[in-house]
Amino acid sequence: MTKKFIFVKDNVYKKAKKSGGFLYYEKSFCRSCSKEFLKRKQKNNPFCSRKCYLDYPYGGHDSQYGFDNLLKNGDHLDILNGSLISDGCVTKYPLTKNYYFTHTCKHKEYVDFLDECLNFKIYKYFSKRKGGKLVKKPSSNWTIRTPVSYAFSSIRYKWYPNGKKIIPEDVKFTNLMLLHWYLGDGNYNPENGVTLCTDCFDQESIEFARGQFKGMGFDTLLHKRNRIIIPNRNVYEFIEYIGDCPVMCYEHKWNILPKESYKNRICKFCKLKFTAKINSQKFCKSKCYKNNWYKNNKNIKMV
Repeated sequence: MTKKFIFVKDNVYKKAKKSGGFLYYEKSFCRSCSKEFLKRKQKNNPFCSRKCYLDYPYGGHDSQYGFDNLLKNGDHLDILNGSLISDGCVTKYPLTKNYYFTHTCKHKEYVDFLDECLNFKIYKYFSKRKGGKLVKKPSSNWTIRTPVSYAFSSIRYKWYPNGKKIIPEDVKFTNLMLLHWYLGDGNYNPENGVTLCTDCFDQESIEFARGQFKGMGFDTLLHKRNRIIIPNRNVYEFIEYIGDCPVMCYEHKWNILPKESYKNRICKFCKLKFTAKINSQKFCKSKCYKNNWYKNNKNIKMV
């Protein structure tokens, strides 16, 4: 059955050259109030007014873009939680009702990897601007952005209850979630261990995260900049838990890590097994380290 269109004289578009001052309309029914209205042929608008759009619970996008089961899918939710706790955010346009998810990274490979993992409609674009202004040598920033959706509005209200980002208490710390957290906002320092940036979170959220790590068997330290540190004695177990690096652009975060566990190590000086309660890789205590140094320097008497 072919659709019948009518054309209506519209003074607003009198100067339009293509239509000659005429616009074609289609009779349609509003998705929210079921009232009949004239819908412009050029636009696929299922609502008769902005009020009906705001009153409609899902904004008409969830089923269309694959977000209707987003909050029920464990893997998708773990990836989003790992991205949100690092550099991802949920925001909105000034005049829209619902929110959207966005994540910015300088590596296109990681942006493509996120696109494949999330497996729903995502826009990808390259930004040549910095701070809203064009620069001569712009930093290479790749951004992914989803359409607006009620599902992301629910996530926004949970992660930003008072306009400031927190870590919700119902977030589960899984290996997939920690993998994306480490990829997005983690690094390794040979002197300290794995650092996970939590600068923007309040003390309550940080203590909740440390409690989750403690329940998983990982000891944590708190940096003076409010960053969570997993010490060297637990680094190997942490990397074993989150798995191998999925992208080449962040492989350096795996290459510099200890190649073996700190558990059941043998002290280089006293030859005893130790669990590395200190951050040494070869000695069970600082005294063995000093005596080994004195031993290698024959002119100095051992203590």
